[in-house]
Amino acid sequence: MSPDVIQEYLRYHTADIEVDAFSAIADQMLKGANEIHGAVELEHSAIIASSETPTASNVAEKEANELPADLLEKSFATIKPRAEEFVASFYENLFLAHPEVKPLFAKIDMATQQKKLLNALILVVENLRNPESLGQVLSALGARHVGYGAIPKYYPAVGQALLTTFEQYLQADWTPEVKQAWVGL
Repeated sequence: MSPDVIQEYLRYHTADIEVDAFSAIADQMLKGANEIHGAVELEHSAIIASSETPTASNVAEKEANELPADLLEKSFATIKPRAEEFVASFYENLFLAHPEVKPLFAKIDMATQQKKLLNALILVVENLRNPESLGQVLSALGARHVGYGAIPKYYPAVGQALLTTFEQYLQADWTPEVKQAWVGL
């Protein structure tokens, strides 16, 4: 991915993809947030269930050795025909399970927000085989989301809502292997 493509994406497409299940993504976003807004602290115990926190460098190593990109791409391709419905359901699930985050979206055009989320998910999935190219984008997203009021304590709620939505849409295709692939991303 060229730097121009990344810059174009950053200029026009920000999205809410801070997800605790995607611990490397959350970690990278928080790094960006910390660079811009020094007051944000990474509390891994509240964000990530595991004791080992992936970094951008070990995500690249993991991807080369064991990241099930094919499985992630295939499962995402399954929901793509219903992508607009999927992202709308994501926000319904998020607000139902965690009404405390709804005020963050009070002045947001949700149709636009849903498109931004979908674009961000597509960006991540399309770059599973190039995780190093995502670092700059994810850092910038993290920094921007601090300005929106998103804080690390909300990341688990977002991650759980995303996993719940995948489970709803993949149904029988939501196997333990698929779940682990998304949780381990």
